[in-house]
Amino acid sequence: METICQQINTLEPDSQQRIEAIEKEEQNRRLIQDQKKREEQMKIAAVKKV
Repeated sequence: METICQQINTLEPDSQQRIEAIEKEEQNRRLIQDQKKREEQMKIAAVKKV
């Protein structure tokens, strides 16, 4: 993630590569959030079963 951010900073603002890198970073961020949310839901479900 940090590498992508560094690459974004070195590209011109309207660069297609910059846009694609930002979109990729956003997608990665969403995937991580979704994974954390699922893990929390699994923990809650496990507690409810006990």
